[in-house]
Amino acid sequence: MAWRIDKGILRGEIDNTERGRVTGKLWLVGWSEPITLDLQGDAWPDIAGTKLSFTNPEPRPQFIREGFRREQQGMVGDITASKKSKVYVQGPSEEVGRAYAEGRINELPAVWKNTLYIEWYDQINGRVLIESAEFQMTVSEASWELDEDDHEAQMMLNLQAMRDYLATVIRREEPKPETEAKWPEEMSEEEWEEGLQASDRLTDAAMEAAEKFADDPDAREKEAYVMGWDQVDDDEPVDRPWLDEIDLDAEDEDDEGEAWKHADDDPSSSKSFSDAFSEDESETDESAIDEFERDQHPLQKLAQDYALKATNVLEELGIEDRGEDPDHPADVFCRNAYQIMGKLAGVLNSGTHEMPRGMILATTKRCMNWADEGMAALRQLSALHPEAQAQQAFSELLQELAALREGIVRLRTNLQDES
Repeated sequence: MAWRIDKGILRGEIDNTERGRVTGKLWLVGWSEPITLDLQGDAWPDIAGTKLSFTNPEPRPQFIREGFRREQQGMVGDITASKKSKVYVQGPSEEVGRAYAEGRINELPAVWKNTLYIEWYDQINGRVLIESAEFQMTVSEASWELDEDDHEAQMMLNLQAMRDYLATVIRREEPKPETEAKWPEEMSEEEWEEGLQASDRLTDAAMEAAEKFADDPDAREKEAYVMGWDQVDDDEPVDRPWLDEIDLDAEDEDDEGEAWKHADDDPSSSKSFSDAFSEDESETDESAIDEFERDQHPLQKLAQDYALKATNVLEELGIEDRGEDPDHPADVFCRNAYQIMGKLAGVLNSGTHEMPRGMILATTKRCMNWADEGMAALRQLSALHPEAQAQQAFSELLQELAALREGIVRLRTNLQDES
């Protein structure tokens, strides 16, 4: 995923007075030396030919992943001070998050603002992004102007740079016929792990493309281009025997399975869809909850309780950085706790349909890795918060996460002994 460094910026300079080249300096909180930029390409017309200076009115320390280079070299992306972005004007970011989760984001008051958007593609670090509607900016007189044809050409180069970057994220491989033709139950842990990793990479890339073009009227076409979907080749059929079995099952349905298609012809079926759900709704909900809790795997229940407790503990300690900075250890810790909860639910709470053993082993191996990352993040949090209450809370969370990991190890051992 892209490196986002705007929270920690004190001030910065971008210089595009030389055609085909953008240079700059960025001063970050806690960094003794500025980050330097030397990039090929030009900014958008509002910045092309000028020197842009900007300051952050509310800088704060920002956790930046290890490996970020102080000397950035590569290609420009979109660089502009006039990108239109929707900014929500009502208070805390937590309310925005809840509104997204509840599907009422459009109800929140918002305004459209000009946003500083500085994007580039470093040769080593990949995509880097600064985006803020709050920075204070000054722009010099232009020493040259970018005409419409040159701007369109630069925009195509920017799209190609994004496409090349996402290709390194996705890392597509040639299909393996010996794996494609297998039933899921026949696939090994290693084959499942390979497939799950490829799925994660594709999902990460798609989310990054969707985020970048969220407000673009040509979003669908641009997302498809940068994702490389124009190169999908379906000429050669893939042997997936389980699809044939699904089709056979569908053909064996009796007439009752088709009754829903003719429901409108039966006067006795005039009850509306909403009426059907309104009757005994509370009893249905309670029954579904009871059934879920009854079938819930003990290890997944432990992971669920732990993830909820982790969130509550951080809130009680007043750790507000969570959600604001994806590289902050509080956010890393919670993200990993919820990953474990969700993935275990997917493979262990499958009801009467048992997941393939290879899939369970591959998923639980990943859960172990997320537990390790979560424990490392907890140790970082412990170093940041020396208060006695916080130390006690982090110690308990660390012990409980270690116990959850040990439970995952035992589950894996039992599954491996069964083979």
